[in-house]
Amino acid sequence: MSNGPPPVRTLPFNSLPATTRQRFVDVVTGRSQQRPILSQPSLTVGGGVGWLFVSAFCVAIAYAMMASASTGYVYRASWVEGPGGVVGITLALFCAIFGVFAAFKRFNTKGALPFPAGKYLFATDLVVAESDSITLVPMGLMTNFNGVHQHYNGVYTHTDLHFTFTGWGTATFAVKGKHVAEQALDQMQAMTRAISEAAKSKNIQRLRELDVFHDAFSSGVMDKPGLAGLDALVAEQGGGTTGPLAREIPKFFKWGWAASLGIAGLAAVPLWLIAAKAGDNARLANALRSSSTYQLEDYVRMGGDEVDLVRTDWAPLFVYRAALQRNSVTALRDFIRTNPSSSYVGEARGLIRETFVRVRRRFDEQAATDPQMRAFMTALLTHLETNDSPPVSVRFRAPSSDALAQIDTRLSTAGRRLGGRDVVAIAPHFTEATSGPREREITQNLQRGFGAVFPNDVLSLRDGARIDGSSPAAVTEPTIEVAYEVRPSESFYSLRTGNRAFVGITVDFTVLMRVPGSTQTFSFTTSVQPPERFSFSYDTYGGANAGPSDGRVYSVMAERAFDQLSSHMAGVFFRAGSEAHRSLANSSTTAGSTTN
Repeated sequence: MSNGPPPVRTLPFNSLPATTRQRFVDVVTGRSQQRPILSQPSLTVGGGVGWLFVSAFCVAIAYAMMASASTGYVYRASWVEGPGGVVGITLALFCAIFGVFAAFKRFNTKGALPFPAGKYLFATDLVVAESDSITLVPMGLMTNFNGVHQHYNGVYTHTDLHFTFTGWGTATFAVKGKHVAEQALDQMQAMTRAISEAAKSKNIQRLRELDVFHDAFSSGVMDKPGLAGLDALVAEQGGGTTGPLAREIPKFFKWGWAASLGIAGLAAVPLWLIAAKAGDNARLANALRSSSTYQLEDYVRMGGDEVDLVRTDWAPLFVYRAALQRNSVTALRDFIRTNPSSSYVGEARGLIRETFVRVRRRFDEQAATDPQMRAFMTALLTHLETNDSPPVSVRFRAPSSDALAQIDTRLSTAGRRLGGRDVVAIAPHFTEATSGPREREITQNLQRGFGAVFPNDVLSLRDGARIDGSSPAAVTEPTIEVAYEVRPSESFYSLRTGNRAFVGITVDFTVLMRVPGSTQTFSFTTSVQPPERFSFSYDTYGGANAGPSDGRVYSVMAERAFDQLSSHMAGVFFRAGSEAHRSLANSSTTAGSTTN
């Protein structure tokens, strides 16, 4: 016979004798006059409902995390789409699934047990009855007791009574009211004394009244629960034995946390993929809604799922739409150059072609009747269309310095025939520095005139380098070559005061237009005679009333000659009275009127 402390026993509730099962149920449900000293219920219906609320809240969190992925910016993915999203969704699903497990465990356990689940304190034992097995912790193992009065904001709320047992742990009972806690402790002491006195006097009947499990201990069930369970087995098989029985609680409830974690892990991955896809779709939709190529570039930089589609379809479409809005051949060509594999390239080329067709038609409606000029312009426009409209270079071949020097020699002799008048030399006033501005003015006049028919991104003119030598070199770009010779006329101009005389300037122009790789050219010549007389305002040159400077006089005569070249070219290219003819003619008149 062992003299050690009584052991802690855990055994199936159904293994207890029928009388013990019935008595325990009656005591804890209040159907008996005897009551536990303290009771602490667990696995209540309210707790199960609370777990369901926790589960619903966690489902809402998981949904919110997934939904947040679809509200991310184009240039920044939601954190849910990263590894943190997998972890977050897994944890939320785990809590949701475990909440369902915990709730159903409570509901199932409550329905399976014939007694309210909880902890019950008797004078002899602490009984933990929260499943189809119960645990009896003898009060003889209690080593410490502690009561703590709890307050909230200075107001008493309840008292926690802590009972510590050697080799088992601590049981806590919450009671409301200090006097209730004191009454429970007094009752426990009284019951302990009563049991001690009954044991000393060997009053079995009294011991049975005080100890709910007396019959079980007396029958040896506590030490041999397997054999004692025959009584319950007979009752289950309808053998006539009475007493409440507990239904077996499914074992998988014990592994609810592991099952919840496994299910959450399996479900989190596809849900995370769905969230990531939704986030990607949202970023793409936002980029498309913005109609901005920058947004699409951000999407591509982020490595979206539809990068290939964006690169080959959406981004080129946005650029193409922008080119259409600009209504510009240059914009369409830029689109073709930057998106050579786009499906819209053919349409863009077609629009460019339509533009050139409209330009040709407009030119034909206003063009002069010269068939050579028309043929050349057709060749020129074809070249411009084929080669993305390179600028047409306007180049000038000026008189040679030797030719001008010979003219000045003859003018010196002529001056002596005019009674010793001082005939001003020409050569110093037709250098590259003095003629350059006049030549550039011609280019600008032609650009303004041609602009009435040809958009600038179809045909544009630019100043080219001066031509050296007499024979034309091969061209690598569309070119308008203007060669001019200056020769003195038979007219001389004199000022009202002074001894200076100026020879009239006749300018012979030869214009040659060429296209690279084509034998089709167009040329014409014209001569401009000096006016009979002209006047202008000027600052005093030299002494009082000495007149204008030499360069000023020759400059005005040259400008008038160049202005007449523009007017002549208007008649060469365009029909008189047409819009283009008026524009080119007016451009030279407007430019000439600014020179005094």
